[in-house]
Amino acid sequence: MFLIKVKIKSFLNSLKKMTLGGFIKLALGVLLGLSFLWLLYLGFYRLFAYVQGIQIIGSLLLLKFLGIAFFTSFLMVILSAVISSFSTIFFSSDLNLLLTMPVKPWKVFLVKSLETAFQSSWMMVVTLIPFLAAYAAVKNTGAGFFAVFALLGVPFFFISAACGILISMGIMFLFPSSKSRDIILFIAIFFGSLAYVLFRFVEPERLANPDAFYDAVGYLAYLNAPVARLLPSWWFTESLNAITISNNRLLLNDALLLTGAALGLLFILLALAEKFYYPIVTSVHLGVEKKKTGRNAPLKISRLNFLMKDVKVFFRDTKQWSQVLLVAALVLVYLFSIQKLPKSFSGGNYPSVYISNFLAFFNIGAAGFILASLALRFVFVQISLEKGNLWLVFSAPVSIEKFFARKFIVSAVPMLFLGLVMGIFSNLLLKVSSPAVFWFSSCTIILLSVGLLCMALGLGAVYPKFDSDNIAEIEASYGGIFYMVCALVYIGLTMGIEAVPMQLLIKHQLGLQGLHLSDLAWHAVDLFILNAIVIGLPLWRGIRSLKKYEMREWSY
Repeated sequence: MFLIKVKIKSFLNSLKKMTLGGFIKLALGVLLGLSFLWLLYLGFYRLFAYVQGIQIIGSLLLLKFLGIAFFTSFLMVILSAVISSFSTIFFSSDLNLLLTMPVKPWKVFLVKSLETAFQSSWMMVVTLIPFLAAYAAVKNTGAGFFAVFALLGVPFFFISAACGILISMGIMFLFPSSKSRDIILFIAIFFGSLAYVLFRFVEPERLANPDAFYDAVGYLAYLNAPVARLLPSWWFTESLNAITISNNRLLLNDALLLTGAALGLLFILLALAEKFYYPIVTSVHLGVEKKKTGRNAPLKISRLNFLMKDVKVFFRDTKQWSQVLLVAALVLVYLFSIQKLPKSFSGGNYPSVYISNFLAFFNIGAAGFILASLALRFVFVQISLEKGNLWLVFSAPVSIEKFFARKFIVSAVPMLFLGLVMGIFSNLLLKVSSPAVFWFSSCTIILLSVGLLCMALGLGAVYPKFDSDNIAEIEASYGGIFYMVCALVYIGLTMGIEAVPMQLLIKHQLGLQGLHLSDLAWHAVDLFILNAIVIGLPLWRGIRSLKKYEMREWSY
């Protein structure tokens, strides 16, 4: 309880020290976040209302959607807990202090496990809220639906996180060597990425298309089949469905299963922690491998030193470079989904040429959202992860502007590569016939990658989180949320500016209207001003913030 009180007091103290400007920023961030969740709710509600109106299979489809949502959440929280637990439970910077205090190691493990469970699941819970709110509104359920979600959601998400913690503990115990542990972590991420790709290639959207099945009986049997009956995700799905159909016996049964599984896993974790946690942590923190250094090499001073440092640090950390597999899986699934989009609609009066060009416009927003997420993960966190090296940066004969420029170069190569791949290949898969539309949308995606890169790098310096080594905490900080909101606004404004030019290009392709450069001139000016602000302002503010940080922290 002492360590939990420390966490609570630390949180309350951070609120007490917050200035008026900090409260205004926090309120603005919360307001923007709630607005985004409201938009998600409206989208889910329209979808569920349409599905509910389908005769015979509407309710079955909604239950299937609910089961798939919880099954996906279950797997995502497990993967997130595996990655997060390494930083929180085994490599946290405060373990050297906590394990020397008169506190039993299993209590430290318990607090760190609860912290890991929260960090790995809170984002998924927030995302599920508009989904479940729309489901409850369509089904006309009462407050009991949300009460069950709040009560049983605790054991459900704890079970997911506990499974991830067990996996990470097994890796740490069986492979104490850092190299062996890195190999196992790489294999786990590889198979997780492969499972994600294979799940998409199965095309789960077929469940909404009865024509994909041989007969109606087979389709109904498929809809009635549970999604992984033996997993807690289905127990959670059944418990919420029990509120909808007023089946208290089913609700009680699933509640006992979830609570019993959560308590059982908690007992197993604490028993393992009592026996193995302290030896694992001490072996990690004290068992430093000695390397043969050979003869001393002369110190070489080069302008590429900072560039090579970032590249070497990235590839030395398996938790960093192995996530490139997740990025590759994400891009592959995105391109596959683009290829599966319908290029024509039955009964419509629009030619396939118009539809493919129309989809190319919306592809800009989808690709921009993916690029914004990747910039948050790999670019925004860079300044925060430099906390142990800032003294070297500030004492070296290198200006902050050059330091930023080299950070920009390191991040620009992968971001521009992803922009090129997603822009050009997605338009090829859409079979965009107009060269003007093809290159217009492709260049816009590349431009978005540059703008999002500068925004993430600049805001990462304006809102650093130097008190955490956990990348998930840095992403979920106020600065990370503020960056994502700004990124979505930037993407939306870009699409709003380019809507009219894209429409003119499509009409010109169909021969419906002539095209004059004067029609595009003002839109080009608007786009230039927007990107000048997005690229220049965050970088200027980031450089200025780092310079002030230098004067504030090292002036004495």
